[in-house]
Amino acid sequence: MGSFLFTIGDAKIPKKRLDEFQRNILHVFDIGGMMQLEDASLFGKKVELMKPVEYEEASQTYWTCFNYFEDDFWETAGYSVKRHEVYSNKVGWRSFNRVMLLCHLMQELYSGGRCLVDGDIYGSLIKDTAWINQEFNQHFDLAYRMDLQNVYHTLAQEKWRDLESIDDLKEFMLGVTFDSIGRLMDEYLETHSIRETIRFFSSKCYGDDWWIPPAGKFLSGLVRNIVSFRLHSEKTEEEQLEEIFSVITWSKEHPREDLPKHMSKFFDILLLSRDAAFHAISYAYPIRLEDIRKKYASVYDGYVPCLELKISSNDVTEKIKKAEIDFCDIALCNSDDDRLYWWNEDAGFELSEECRNWMEAIRAESQSICNRMGDIPSYPEQLNRLLDTLMSINDTYHTLFMFKDSFYDILEIHSRESAAAVELLQRLAHRNATKFQEEISKMDTFWSRFNQAEARREVKRYLALLGNRVLRKNVLSF
Repeated sequence: MGSFLFTIGDAKIPKKRLDEFQRNILHVFDIGGMMQLEDASLFGKKVELMKPVEYEEASQTYWTCFNYFEDDFWETAGYSVKRHEVYSNKVGWRSFNRVMLLCHLMQELYSGGRCLVDGDIYGSLIKDTAWINQEFNQHFDLAYRMDLQNVYHTLAQEKWRDLESIDDLKEFMLGVTFDSIGRLMDEYLETHSIRETIRFFSSKCYGDDWWIPPAGKFLSGLVRNIVSFRLHSEKTEEEQLEEIFSVITWSKEHPREDLPKHMSKFFDILLLSRDAAFHAISYAYPIRLEDIRKKYASVYDGYVPCLELKISSNDVTEKIKKAEIDFCDIALCNSDDDRLYWWNEDAGFELSEECRNWMEAIRAESQSICNRMGDIPSYPEQLNRLLDTLMSINDTYHTLFMFKDSFYDILEIHSRESAAAVELLQRLAHRNATKFQEEISKMDTFWSRFNQAEARREVKRYLALLGNRVLRKNVLSF
């Protein structure tokens, strides 16, 4: 399961903004919890250690395959320094996905490319853009995405999929104006039959912040009703056409009123562009399209199709400006307490009272262990205890890793305090194991929920405390 993200079109970052772009991408990788794993083998035992994304000289990339908040692996993704572009494969549907979507969206916002999303998360783009603006003091907008015709041509130039229906366009859309879809339908009618056009424009696509109207169904309904009207009317052809177009005239004069009952069968003409209506009439009557345009074009003077829009380009701009952003919505973490590893005085977020009380309890338990400890365990004894504990944690709690820096800090700082920290880790892992098994036994879907178990979250929080050197010094005294 999972989604794929792409950036297509001209996604080249302007040279003068390359440094800024790369710096911001790496910042998102960092605070978004993107990690690398590496092995450590000692005394014939092997453990995996976690570290923030680092540059790899051989591939000239910053790569990642694991997300800290999600506690899961996905296919390799990252940023290519050589090509100046974000890349990804399958990204899942949770935190890994959200972070990579932010990065692909930034590639779009900094360039002329387009971020293509294969998954049901299109409505999040407004909030994501607002967060990018807030985090990096930018003024990006998405109003340009409202031009469906431009999107259609972008996809066509890239030969992306077969463009068999409006569904193929939905990845780009936050919403469309009627004018935009009307212009696209007019263009499509120039090279396709009316039946092909109806089929192409008959898909409905809905989302949290966008809506593509099923214009093909409006066109189909108009054609069907005009053909039926022609077959059953006793009026002359010219009188019939005058009656059809009287709907437009009446609507201009009564813009906020419902159509009279005798006109309601032609309601769909109000939702279509002038040329689309002309094509429908040309299909139903033996009249050349050029002749219809010449005779009836003036009927549309001053008329705008009355389709009610759910969102417009101005709405998008305003939504981005007014969006209230919570980082936990962006990274899909439970609370700022889950960001314990990243906390410092300038972090821009606060830890909860509950978390601070927990750290005080950890401080007290650590001091108690120190006070009762006799001789400091030998270096090999302490290291073996740490390795065994980490191997047990991985077996019991699944994809739970120690940070690389804290592992090697404990190896380097052979003290009573570091020994107490290792013993406390062993205690927490052992006493929470049974509770963890009880919690997960009640879960319907293990792999999407196991990291929400409170017993596991406490062990993970302690590993984060060990990884945060500032807090570790304050709480565990080493």
